[in-house]
Order: sequence, then C-alpha cells, then structure tokens
Amino acid sequence: MNALFQGIILTGGQSKRMGHDKASLKYKGTDFLSYEINILNKNVERLMIVGDSTKYKGYGISVVDDIFSGKGPAGGIYTGLVHSNQDYNFVLSCDVPQIGNELILLLMDTYNGEDALICSHQGKIHPLVGIYNTKTRQHFKNSIDSGKLKLHQILKEMDSKFLDVPENLAHQITNINTKKEYTAFIRKPSE
Repeated sequence: MNALFQGIILTGGQSKRMGHDKASLKYKGTDFLSYEINILNKNVERLMIVGDSTKYKGYGISVVDDIFSGKGPAGGIYTGLVHSNQDYNFVLSCDVPQIGNELILLLMDTYNGEDALICSHQGKIHPLVGIYNTKTRQHFKNSIDSGKLKLHQILKEMDSKFLDVPENLAHQITNINTKKEYTAFIRKPSE
C-alpha cells in the first residue's frame, strides 16, 4: 500500500516492573526513545510522542499528553489517533529498542487498510508494534468509556489482521519490561 503514515510512540506507561522510565534506558550510546524517533522518522510522514509533554519536549517532535489519564495503552493509542494527521498510524511502545527498517517496511507494505495490522510471533500478538487506522478512534473511545482497556479484546472487536513476523526479524519486536530483562538485553550480542 502506497500511503503516508503517522508515527506514534507511546511513553505513558508507569514502568512499575522496571522501576523507572523505560524511554530513557540506554542502549548503544543512546536512549530507547531517541533510537525509535530516529528509525521511525526515516519511514513516516509525521511523528509524535504520546506521554508527559513536560518530560519529553526536549526531543524536538510533537508531544501530546494522554487525553484519559490512567487508561494504559488503549488510552495512549486513542490519544495518538485523535491527534493524528494521517489515516494510517504506525504505533510503537517506547520499550522496543531493536525495531528496524526491515520490519517497519514489511508492516507498511503488508497493510491494506484494515482497522489494525499487528505483529505476532509464535502465537503471541504484540499490539504495541503495529498499524492502526485513524477511523478506529471512536471504537477506542467507546471501549475506554465502557471500561474495556485490554488491547487484545479491543482488537478482537475490530477488523484486525496479524502479521506473523519472520524468525530473522523476531528480535525487533522484543520489548523490555523489567530490570532483569534489561540487564540480559544489554549483555547479549547484537542481532
């Protein structure tokens, strides 16, 4: 599909399991958020951060605060869709430090206008690495209003497709949630 994409990086999580802000974790001389900004900027028309506007304003791109505080990734995606200037949105959480051009382009090339195209691997879906159509924002709003915040459930209720990520790209969807995962991640050789 030849289309323009909005990039949306979600940074609003509370990082309870990590103990501090995952966006600022260091890897290969930069922080996770700077890496994702750099890689997405090569592939999208526009880019925004959904998170604390006072905390992330120094990154030089648009930062929008969550419309609904405390509503998790569903609230973050909804906020991004409300502020998006494009029909198609590449959504990425800030804790996926190995995302690469190959996977981004594979998703974009595979996308065919459905409500959502989400990465999956070995039967596990990764709803925070995917493409969401802006037309789904009302669905997200309705889900939030009714207290349904689990992305897996929201995706089941939409026209969602899943891209089985090839084994050689599977490391690119790995997210880092705990101190133990981060320590293991920075000690292992690069993919």
